[in-house]
Amino acid sequence: MSIEFNEIMFFGIPESYYRILNLWAAERNFRSSGQYFTAEKIAAEIICEFIDEAEQMELRLQPDDVDDRDQEAQDNHSDGFKRSEGSLPTPDIEQE
Repeated sequence: MSIEFNEIMFFGIPESYYRILNLWAAERNFRSSGQYFTAEKIAAEIICEFIDEAEQMELRLQPDDVDDRDQEAQDNHSDGFKRSEGSLPTPDIEQE
């Protein structure tokens, strides 16, 4: 996968995961003659792939053609939770 990295993020991961990423980078470097891999680059690729897959899954879950009444019924379920597109269900709170 070729990803152009143009943003920098700092986050921590457990040392055991970092060792695994370093091992994967070493294996890729051993097999590849033209590219140099690092644990950081592999972690960034994994995160980008995960976000791409999550977005695709979310798009597949959205209804294609739903009229306003059906959409309102989907948004306000009888279980007391209001759902909005792309978010987790949150309790309906009556405001006075």
